[in-house]
Amino acid sequence: MKMALALNYTAASSNLPAFLESWADGFTYRGNGWFNSVLDASDQWISGTPIPVGAGNNDKSSVIVNGNDFSYTSGVVDGDVDTLELGSNLRYVQGSDRWVQDEGLRVDFSEATLTPAFSTAITDLSQNGSLDALYAYFAEQGTEQFGTAGDDVMLSFAGNDEFTGALGNDTFVFADGWSNDVILDFGTDVGNDDIIDLQAVTNIDGYIDLFFNHSNWWDSANVLTITDGDNTLQLNGYVGTDIVNLILCGNILA
Repeated sequence: MKMALALNYTAASSNLPAFLESWADGFTYRGNGWFNSVLDASDQWISGTPIPVGAGNNDKSSVIVNGNDFSYTSGVVDGDVDTLELGSNLRYVQGSDRWVQDEGLRVDFSEATLTPAFSTAITDLSQNGSLDALYAYFAEQGTEQFGTAGDDVMLSFAGNDEFTGALGNDTFVFADGWSNDVILDFGTDVGNDDIIDLQAVTNIDGYIDLFFNHSNWWDSANVLTITDGDNTLQLNGYVGTDIVNLILCGNILA
């Protein structure tokens, strides 16, 4: 599965649903943001409430877009963007002429396309403090998500997502319209005992319905696939018949 956006979790964003909710609550700035063109370095677009020089942390949410050669006018991004970072405690470093923040979630654009959906996303972020348009851009582009070595809560968006939870007891959260997703490294060992949470999927009505009507439970040869009729989730490293043990051991919630 080829994706465009890489979502890199940190300790701050390891519970992604909670982090995103907290970030939106803490974003009090309203405006167009501002552009910072650094000589012989990457360009920046910044939005948020800065910490005054010499003051302590303000714990306000912020966003920084970095790129080697891009421009921003109100509502339009043009050029090459490298990363978008959601964070907090925005501050200016005079010596390097750069804006920095406490990083929360880093989105890498190695294969992304800057469509109008991205311009809409950062306008919505900056002017409204809303993540809705960013979620729509995630859905348009698809994501590869990389967890931490700890216990992560990973979130499926409305496009094709690919998950690498890494170590820890990770939870993968799905809701209606999740599209076609893959979990690459689902674990069932001590210290790496993962969970798939399907409780918000309305077309899957409990474990019996999941087993008989929404999985390939009879298949001992092909990858385990869960579906609600419109969307699919593949669990690499498992075949269809493995769903019995996964349900009985509490690795799937439905």
